[in-house]
Amino acid sequence: MCDVKRDEFLQLLPDIKQKIQDCDFVAIDTEFTGLCLSEACQPSLFDTPQERYRKLRQTVGSFIICQVGVSVFKKDMKYNR
Repeated sequence: MCDVKRDEFLQLLPDIKQKIQDCDFVAIDTEFTGLCLSEACQPSLFDTPQERYRKLRQTVGSFIICQVGVSVFKKDMKYNR
């Protein structure tokens, strides 16, 4: 695991690309400057995953991505994981 800062991104990009090419799957996570503009989009404990996604999707376009997380994974056949 490593944190990649803006000023070192280009230097580390070849290694990042290689790790993505060599992995079995990749997960991407984004952090936004906000999620909701009104009470109508606030998630509820009773929302289905589809309802929660719909609510957040409606307003997320009003915010900008401020951080991106990329996780790469390789299967370990020895331990079946």
